Formats: sequence, C-alpha cells, structure tokens
Amino acid sequence: MATPATSISFGMSAHGDAPLANQALARLRRAYPTAPTWLVTDDDPDPAFDEIAREHAVRLVRGERLFAQEAGGGYWQRFLDLWRSHRTTHFVRIDTDTWIHRPLDVLPARQEPVLFGTSRLDTGFVHVPHIQGGFIGFTQAAWERIDASRLLADPGYRHPAYARQVAFTPAYLEARRRSGMLSTDLVLTDVAYRAGLELRDHPEVHCLWFTRQRVEAMWAEGRRPIPEEALTAYAVTHPHK
Repeated sequence: MATPATSISFGMSAHGDAPLANQALARLRRAYPTAPTWLVTDDDPDPAFDEIAREHAVRLVRGERLFAQEAGGGYWQRFLDLWRSHRTTHFVRIDTDTWIHRPLDVLPARQEPVLFGTSRLDTGFVHVPHIQGGFIGFTQAAWERIDASRLLADPGYRHPAYARQVAFTPAYLEARRRSGMLSTDLVLTDVAYRAGLELRDHPEVHCLWFTRQRVEAMWAEGRRPIPEEALTAYAVTHPHK
C-alpha cells in the first residue's frame, strides 16, 4: 500500500433503501466530489432514485435484480462492465449503509491484483478469509484478471452445490439452496481465489456485519453498532442502518 490513487470510481447497488443511499452518497461526494459513481437500482423503480442521482451527480443505472441464485456472477459482471467505461486505477463497491468520512490516504498499486477492505473469516459461511461487504475495493489489475478469467460467466454460480466452489462451507451451501439466494460477496470471494487474487486488509476501512435485527437491538440498548470513535479513526465505516 504505497501508491496514492491516481483515479478511483465507485459503484452502489440499492433496492428498497433510497434514504440510506441518499445519506451514503452525500458523504461519498464530500470525500470524492468528482469520482465516477454509479447507482444501480437493482430492479427498484422508486422515482426517488432519480432525484438522488441528480443531487449527487452520479449515474443512475436501472438494472435488473441480480441477487437471485439464477443470476450467478451477473451482479459483479454488471459492475465490471461499468468500470470498463472509465477504467480507473481503482474501483470500490459500497453498500447504501456505508459511510465514507474522508479520502483514503493509501491504496494498493494499480498493477497488483488485489481486493481490499476489511478481511474477515466467518467459519459458518466460508472456509477462507474474505473481504467484508460494505466496502470492496478492486485494483485495475484485479478487474483485468477477473475479466480475462471469464469466471463470472461460470454457470456453476447458479447452483449452490457446485463442486468447484472453493470458499463455501456445506452449511452455507445448504442455506443458500433453501433460500434461492446467493451471497454476491462470497461469489466474489470464490472468483478471487480461483483467479489468484490477493485479499488484503486495509487499515483505513472498518466494515462489520450485523443483521438488521441485531442493529435494532443494539440501538434499543443504547449501543451504537459503530462506536463514535471509529467515525474519526477510519476513512470508511459500515454498517449505518
């Protein structure tokens, strides 16, 4: 992490959470006023997104819903295609409840095939460390390697029990089979390991994972899901439901 960013772009997918998207994009624009940014509504026709996109000068993409099992790697292919239109040295996928407080001071070198963010190991879901959703960064070399691998088109990602998946635990696969949904973040983890990417922890990013019910319980108990000191200690924090 020695090379400052020369260019960075952002992508956000939203569905049923326009107010959160508005807050997150307002913060993003204070940190990165001119960075190319795409807001993908993921099959949500809410007209509020049109005003949000205009207010924050982001490109609105009215995309189809790609969280379903049958979409496979399509969710990430859509962001790859959007990134191709600018080919910035770095790209970051953020969630609608991700807050960017300031620009990142350091980033991996563009030629390193790296995914970066908060590295976690959840043994109930995945055998290997993965980058926690909320903030998943890609170097240019990472996107190029994913693109060349054609792994996002692998039909196996449409089938939870696909034998070649290296990251998923049997418990995760069974849960996904029952729900008919596939975690986009863990699909990316599997692609990353198969493509030989490095997953790197970034010291300026603090992303955790809580269910909405747990977040509500924490607020009811008078506890902040993200401690107040983290808001100044890190450039990026998540979640802020």
